[in-house]
This record gives sequence, C-alpha cells and structure tokens, in this order.
Amino acid sequence: MLERSVRLDEYPPEVRDAFLQLPVLSPRVRALAESLSAGARTPMEVVRRVKTHLEEHLGYSLDLGHERFADPRDAFLFERKTGNCEYFATSLVILLRAAGIPARLVNGFQRGEWNEVGQYLAVRQRDAHSWAEV
Repeated sequence: MLERSVRLDEYPPEVRDAFLQLPVLSPRVRALAESLSAGARTPMEVVRRVKTHLEEHLGYSLDLGHERFADPRDAFLFERKTGNCEYFATSLVILLRAAGIPARLVNGFQRGEWNEVGQYLAVRQRDAHSWAEV
C-alpha cells in the first residue's frame, strides 16, 4: 500500500470524515486501488497512477446503453469500460479514497454560451460536467 508522506491521522478529522467515506466496494475495485497505489511514495504519485490508468484503459462515451448491472462501478471499470465524465470522476474518487487519499466528486456546469442580444449566459444540459477534486 501507499508509503504516505502524509499519514491518515494527520488529516483533520473533518477531512477524513467527509472525504474518505466509501460505499461497499467489490473485491475487484479494492484490489485495483491497492495495485495502483502499491509502492507509491506520495499521494500525488497515486493520483497520477489512477488518472493514467483510467485514461489508458477506459473510453469516453455519451452512449451509456440500457444495460443494468448489479454494480455500475464494476461494470465501468472491468466490463463495459466506457462511460461519461461522471463515471470517470466517480471512479477516480472511489479509487483514491480506497487508497486513503481524500477526494470528492463535483457536479456542475462548464462553459455556456453568451447571448449578445439578451446579455445573458445560456447554460444548457449539454454543459453539465463532473470532475474530481483531490
């Protein structure tokens, strides 16, 4: 596991309580988190490894299909291997938290389109985005 430059007990309790919570995870997800963090010397090294793994082994797609999986996390990471920004951001957060690194999922909007005539910013559903903060 991670040879932490910051020990878990050095994080303030409010950080540990809020940003290290995890749902019940499958053994496959836990094993992936452990393998990606094994031998890392710093939390940032783990962040880079997880990010690189997601970028190199999974594909981005807005077509999520209609299949129902018992565990959507496992389906994205090990079976389907395609998803949108929410799948990537959620997986990043879960894998980092499982490695003991505080992280959170953020949902919001990016961009928008400025309307010169009405002098307003039009933000549409297509501007929705998810990302992780570490």
